[in-house]
Amino acid sequence: LFALNEGIYGIPFAVDPLVLYWNRDLFSSNGLSQAPATWESVVNEVVPRLTLRDSNRNVQQSGLAFGEYRNVAHGKEVLMLLALQSGSRMVTETDKKYDVRLNTPIVEGSRAPLEAAVQFYTDFSNVNSPLYTWNRSLPLDKNAFISGDLGVYFGLGSEVTEVQNKNPNLNFDIAVVPQGASATARRTYGDFYALAIPRATKNAPGAFAAARVLTGTQYGPLVASSVGMSSVRRDALSREESDVYRKVIVESALIARAWFDPSSKQSDTIFMQMVEDIASNRARIGEAVNDAIDRLILAY
Repeated sequence: LFALNEGIYGIPFAVDPLVLYWNRDLFSSNGLSQAPATWESVVNEVVPRLTLRDSNRNVQQSGLAFGEYRNVAHGKEVLMLLALQSGSRMVTETDKKYDVRLNTPIVEGSRAPLEAAVQFYTDFSNVNSPLYTWNRSLPLDKNAFISGDLGVYFGLGSEVTEVQNKNPNLNFDIAVVPQGASATARRTYGDFYALAIPRATKNAPGAFAAARVLTGTQYGPLVASSVGMSSVRRDALSREESDVYRKVIVESALIARAWFDPSSKQSDTIFMQMVEDIASNRARIGEAVNDAIDRLILAY
């Protein structure tokens, strides 16, 4: 991500991976003993057992908060996770431009990955679907999880302390995000952080030396850990972790991938429109995905 055609843009030091937060009490009360390791388990066990709807199909308790965008804290990250796991080529750098290949599969002949990701994601907000668990009238998924009303929440590893502080009585744990049952390579999404040196700096050698120290063996893992993230150093990732949350974050860091986001605000708007066009039946999935990709190309 930081080694581009023009050169090295930054020295990476931390990754904040997407992980699965799950409510132990809700799981055990409904006959589930552990976090789902596969999406098949999410669909066949977690959602049916943890989702409660009244006779008018109003959601009273949700197993999973997918399908909407405005009240899903990491909607974009989840969509990128699903696209990665579906075999998307994501975005690549060429000599003259960025090639947006989010809907192009790595394996020829496979289903269009972003379309597959979006269809799976939006199915959970379709009131006529057996997977219906979420709608726009519900609170932000993170708040619902902290309140104990949501079975699983997809959040970043660095949010553990925030969840603990906001509800010390919440009996929760975290796990690596689910994978496809037939997946041969495990994947999650991650936000990667690096130290960058401006071209106009007056002391480039000094800045580079400081960056090397802060990302080195002695201080790099400490800096990353202090903000609830994982170091990107392989020698640090191989160390034994005693903290149960840190174990999951480090394990997730090893399989974390990201993408070239042209602009956080622009891509948020693009993905939100894509999801809402589908949810409101203004566009079919293929049309909404193609429109989103066209708008992303313009953003680049």
